[in-house]
Amino acid sequence: FQEVRHVEVGLKFVLFMRAPTLLQTLMTDAKGCSEPEDLRIWIEAALGESMAHRVSQVLVSLEKEMCTDLPTLRDCWDDVRLQVPGAARKRISDALTKEQHSKVIFEPVVKGGLWLRALCMSLPCVILTSVLGAFKDLGLEDIAGLDKEVIDEEGWYKVWGPLLFFYVLQLVGVAYLAPIIGYNMIENRSVDVSLGKAMATNMTNQAIVGTLLLTVAWAMLQADPPVSNGSDTYEGLFISQWYEGLLLISTAQLIIGVMTCAFTILYVEPLDDLAALKFVGDNFLYFGEPLALMLLSFANTCVATILWVFGSYGFGLGITATIIFTYTVLRTVVIYLYLGFWANPFLDDDEKANRKTVKKVIMTNRGGSKIEATRSS
Repeated sequence: FQEVRHVEVGLKFVLFMRAPTLLQTLMTDAKGCSEPEDLRIWIEAALGESMAHRVSQVLVSLEKEMCTDLPTLRDCWDDVRLQVPGAARKRISDALTKEQHSKVIFEPVVKGGLWLRALCMSLPCVILTSVLGAFKDLGLEDIAGLDKEVIDEEGWYKVWGPLLFFYVLQLVGVAYLAPIIGYNMIENRSVDVSLGKAMATNMTNQAIVGTLLLTVAWAMLQADPPVSNGSDTYEGLFISQWYEGLLLISTAQLIIGVMTCAFTILYVEPLDDLAALKFVGDNFLYFGEPLALMLLSFANTCVATILWVFGSYGFGLGITATIIFTYTVLRTVVIYLYLGFWANPFLDDDEKANRKTVKKVIMTNRGGSKIEATRSS
């Protein structure tokens, strides 16, 4: 009897220690009948009314692979999908993909520490350049006819100050346009197109165009000023200073654009579709910024070209160049706007609504908060 008593106490101890597990098992068994029903309901929603009569056939196919509940379906779909008929397989795959994408949370982050770190890395370049520039007149006394430069204070309010202000205004414009342009590139993409591959291709194309523009702007930057007389050039003139200043802004914008393309391609290409959606949503500003910078750089280069024509060939041809390049810029912007207004007619209403929701998330959530995307974008 003592041995029986010990066994009884031991069983009670084991039952006590395993009570939560046993209770969970009992609850699972009690709900066991509902799990297939949940799977059936989910399959019915995924297949739609047109294939409602095929639900039982799909469930039988899944049951042969020991897939009898929804969590197992989500976990093992890649392994069992070939056992399901083709049409049903496509709809279930789409439904699972949208379900996965619905759980993606965009978390754009603004970190002041990164700006401070970048500033520390950039300062040595600025300091070195400033020191070298301060000694630009070194050895000038040995050249006859050349005097040391005296900074004209009028240049600060005629040229240099307005140029800096103009550059800051354009930076603000880029910050506003970048997410809009970035989303326009993929807003009408087909459902079956990989977001990661699409963005990698877009950034590659932008990098190529930006590099071509950069070679032109950089060559213009180092060419002679607009006004010259034989071998004599007049770099200090008002028109020459603005010509060079606009090309400086244009070159700087293109450098940022090309390098941004290189960075984004480097990080987005190794990602799968789900990770690419997360990466693009968190960093969407950087996917539209290169094109925004290129558009402004294109406009700055056109203005600089007009100034060069004014200085080299006079007012008549300068006015002609103004008219011609005005239409050039106008036509370029109109073409972009027309393409941006095009809507993909092969997207259903639900997909369009979901993409508008994601667009709202991207436009409004630029750092510090977490917003959940509703579905695939």
